[in-house]
Amino acid sequence: MNESKNYAKPHESILPKVYNINMNEPRTGQSQPPVIYGIDERDRIVLIDGAWDAFAVANHAEHVISSQVLHTSLWEHCRGAMVEQVYRNLLQRVRVTKRPIEFIYRCDAPERRRFIRMCITKREDQPLITFMNQIVREELRPYQALLDVTAPRRSDELVAMCSWCNKVRVDESGWYEVEDAIAALKLFERDACPEITHTICPSCLARSEAELA
Repeated sequence: MNESKNYAKPHESILPKVYNINMNEPRTGQSQPPVIYGIDERDRIVLIDGAWDAFAVANHAEHVISSQVLHTSLWEHCRGAMVEQVYRNLLQRVRVTKRPIEFIYRCDAPERRRFIRMCITKREDQPLITFMNQIVREELRPYQALLDVTAPRRSDELVAMCSWCNKVRVDESGWYEVEDAIAALKLFERDACPEITHTICPSCLARSEAELA
């Protein structure tokens, strides 16, 4: 039997002040509503609010709309072993200290860089952990096919992308912005893009460890 619990929906009275966005930060277009979700003590997604579905549909991710992910494990939707371990460590810290953790990550679209502030919060009176994701800045740029989920892909070729900064690993020479990586890997010369695997680059891994220090 599925255990049912009454979780409070996130609203202004229970969200910490750290959720407030600096309105002086540069951005393009109008501000968008936050994407909010929550997990229970078993890491199951039990709450979805805000603009989840609109954001998923706008980014060709209809397979993760709320009706598809509610009551599933968070880890079913986390790509990459290193990415999962980083988030497990962050969740453990929030559960133990009951203090929010906040950081900026990237979730780029083919024609824009998108900087998002995530705040992970634990309510003292509930097992619920809330994730609030607010776009704080967007930068327009030329279309990048590598980031277009509808673009043709080659399943026999992989490139690694950092899930936090969206930089791409170029052989042993380091991590580069998508535009520079495409040029270095000569992807313009190919009929299809490689598949993307997700990990955490050394710089972002160090940043995550600093959050836990």
